[in-house]
Amino acid sequence: MQLRQIEVFHAYMTTGSTVAAAEFLNVSQPAVSTTLKRMQDELTLKLFRSVKGRLQPTAEAHLLFRQVTAIHEDINQLEQLAKALSEGRTGNIRMGVVPALSEQIAARAISSITCQTSDLTISIEVLNSHELLHLVQAGRLDFACIFGNPGNNPVEILFSKKIPVYCVLPNIYQHDGASMTLQDYTRLPIALMRPTDPIGRMMIRTCFEQGLEPVSKIELRNCRAAIAFAEQGVTASLSDAVTLSTATLTKSRAIPFSPELSIPVSIIRKSEQQASLVEEKLIEALIKELEIF
Repeated sequence: MQLRQIEVFHAYMTTGSTVAAAEFLNVSQPAVSTTLKRMQDELTLKLFRSVKGRLQPTAEAHLLFRQVTAIHEDINQLEQLAKALSEGRTGNIRMGVVPALSEQIAARAISSITCQTSDLTISIEVLNSHELLHLVQAGRLDFACIFGNPGNNPVEILFSKKIPVYCVLPNIYQHDGASMTLQDYTRLPIALMRPTDPIGRMMIRTCFEQGLEPVSKIELRNCRAAIAFAEQGVTASLSDAVTLSTATLTKSRAIPFSPELSIPVSIIRKSEQQASLVEEKLIEALIKELEIF
């Protein structure tokens, strides 16, 4: 049976006449009659009897109609799904973000597209940049938003922007001026980021280029911890502008560096991986949020 035959048969059985079926399908009555006859011949099954000039379905036709109805409903659902996919209103997305981006930036981006979607499932991994990079490479995430550049790893960079890095200085420490040099910073009691952290790697590289050797007895995992230590007056430390935008500083202050220090924030996905329309919409929403900084 062809899909057109299923459609015509369903219309005839539902409306009760070839004329009504033709009007429903917006075709001619002879076209409906011809399709039904061809369907009957191909199936070698008596589906209709002529009673007083009208076609009457046989018992076999009624049995067949039960299955055709289920198929017709499946086809309608398939058409609705195809339409939703073509309009970017449905799909499954596996995304990853670093903690600094999860609370506001990712949440706002997701909110901006979920109000336009009818059936969207989003799975979110909140991990550090190193872990997210490996998940993207393994194909376990569709894309991820990380700090730093992926280097020579086989991933595609969809977006990259440099985010300023600040000194988070406890209020109990004296500092004159609207900015701070890296040399001044390394003279302070400081906490260092782990070398696996993008800001930690940036700090090591920049200090090496300037002939500086920062010393610290405290090693931190992320900028949230750095802000907490500064707020308690323990040490000065570093934080990116994104993390600072979600923090409340009451016992410390953020001071920019001169010359500026920055860290890239990048959206990456596995090389040669194709994105769905709804995935592209979410990436565009994330980029819009990140361009603010």
